[in-house]
Amino acid sequence: MKNVRVDETFSNALRAELVSRVQKTVPVGPRKQPARLWLAAGALAGVGLLGGVAADAAGIFDSPKSAPSSLQPSAPSSYRAEDTLGAFSGLSHDYNPLSSPDALAALSQVVVQGTVEGVREGRTGKGIDSIVLIVHIKDVVKGELPPGNDGNVYLELPGSGSPDPRYYSKALPEGAAVVAYTVTAPDGAPHAGTDVKIENPKAGRPDGQALFLPAGPQGLILQVGEEAVVWPLIGAQAPGDIADTLPGGGLIRG
Repeated sequence: MKNVRVDETFSNALRAELVSRVQKTVPVGPRKQPARLWLAAGALAGVGLLGGVAADAAGIFDSPKSAPSSLQPSAPSSYRAEDTLGAFSGLSHDYNPLSSPDALAALSQVVVQGTVEGVREGRTGKGIDSIVLIVHIKDVVKGELPPGNDGNVYLELPGSGSPDPRYYSKALPEGAAVVAYTVTAPDGAPHAGTDVKIENPKAGRPDGQALFLPAGPQGLILQVGEEAVVWPLIGAQAPGDIADTLPGGGLIRG
């Protein structure tokens, strides 16, 4: 287990919520991989941001029957993988790394591949700052998105370096290929006995659009052109094609 100090109030509440969801959705039987998930410090530590991930919404996208094709975004000439890793270097985690994309998919509600459309300021609260990564969807690999989805996934991330979206212009460049393993986020009420209040529960997304969270720190993967595949939330990278990080592939870092 990778273990770095985090706030116990948020850690315990999040762990209970996610383990409860896994127990309800994973078939009964021996599990080769622990069900404990993750905790990112800062913005996503608040249960107001991280609780309530049990609802599966009926949607308009069907899972594709064939393997999704690789994305081929154009790489900004100034991009370096270190830009992405450095922007999230202040995060802390408490999780058991998963050993395959399939194991990560089993803990996810919706898995998509797409490209970075932009970054917006996210929800805030007491000691909480976040950003929202806008992923323009190419394929929905697992699950369904809610009716009325506008073609994007709005993915809430911890504003570890800054809550200002401009801080991430190099780290999350427009057009970069993305694979995201996600769970749905709550709309903002305090949860699990905490007193965390979300000041702007609808921030970072258009009216009527759902908000998502990574299903774990391994659940966000990025690639820009020929650059390495990057897992921003855990500070890892590897040579290869981001398509191999999809379910059925063999590329993962923990």
